[in-house]
Amino acid sequence: MACRTRDAQALPGKPPVAFPHGTNLRCPSSKLFEVMAVRDLLRYAARCTLAFALAVVLAGCGILGGSGPGAKPEILIGRDKVPKEALQWIETQTRTRQVVRKTFGSWDVYVIAMGEQRTGGYAVKIDNAGFDSGKTWIVDVNFMEPAPGQMVTQALTYPYETFAVPKGVPAKVRLIDKNGQPVELQVKAG
Repeated sequence: MACRTRDAQALPGKPPVAFPHGTNLRCPSSKLFEVMAVRDLLRYAARCTLAFALAVVLAGCGILGGSGPGAKPEILIGRDKVPKEALQWIETQTRTRQVVRKTFGSWDVYVIAMGEQRTGGYAVKIDNAGFDSGKTWIVDVNFMEPAPGQMVTQALTYPYETFAVPKGVPAKVRLIDKNGQPVELQVKAG
């Protein structure tokens, strides 16, 4: 049933709008309303498709962080982000103070371990990870220690941090010393 101008209910505070043949734009059953709704929906779909296509092109060129020329490869930081098949190997690498790398699928996984500590309160913290102009990841880490007199757990701990970069992408790990100066750590193959 089409609403007519004379019997249409106006929206609160808005008078009904008259169109040819007595149809009302605010009447949901109006044919004009249906045609305009479909036209607006098609315009919206066209805009979304165009925006998506533009984003794909920009990502491919490296402008939006894609994998095109000039784009930096992804880095995964933390145990919950690295490939799951690496987790068991990671646990076996934390007993000694070292930086070690091993390839799992399409990722090179790195472990930065402080080795065995007699109490809690120790941690390995990645402060910064950046891609330098030579196409190498530079990962700066801090070895955190408990403050003198700080209450800590009385148990053996094995603090470490882990990260992964795409296979074949070089990475350097630097320890930030107490003076704030970076010291490059040797990376061993695992």
